[in-house]
Amino acid sequence: HFNDVNIVYGKNEDNYKVYRNKKLMCIVQSAANDYKIIFQRKPISVAKLLIKYPNVIVKANSPQGEQWFKVVNKGDVAEEDLKAIIKFSHKYLVDEEAKEKDKKEKAKAKLKAKKDAIKAKEKAKRDAIKAKEKAKKEALKAKEKAKKEAEKAKQKAKEEAAKAKEMAKI
Repeated sequence: HFNDVNIVYGKNEDNYKVYRNKKLMCIVQSAANDYKIIFQRKPISVAKLLIKYPNVIVKANSPQGEQWFKVVNKGDVAEEDLKAIIKFSHKYLVDEEAKEKDKKEKAKAKLKAKKDAIKAKEKAKRDAIKAKEKAKKEALKAKEKAKKEAEKAKQKAKEEAAKAKEMAKI
């Protein structure tokens, strides 16, 4: 019993489709002397059943896709194998949804990493510009300070020269 499946009946209750999260999981069709179950499974995992039930379990023509198989049961397929077919069809969808979710999360993480890298690059550019501007300001301040000190030294030299001239007169 699966809690996450919906059954959509055809014209009668002997024919129905089973969906999991709006995705087709399997199809059951009943006829007068047999019934068919069209199910999904990884091709590699269905090999044992294909060998065990040749010409009973075959590759389905419809729906399209390598994961679709068909069992035509006239009472010769063991009950535990039928249960396993349904169980693995469900598991196949669960696994595929997990893969899809993982794929989306990886794509999302990759996009976020790309955006973060762009932001980091832009921040590095801004920081470099700020550092350049700061260096320019500091260089300008140092130049002005050197100019003032040179003027002070010049003034002091003048004063000392004037004092020396004054002393020389005495």
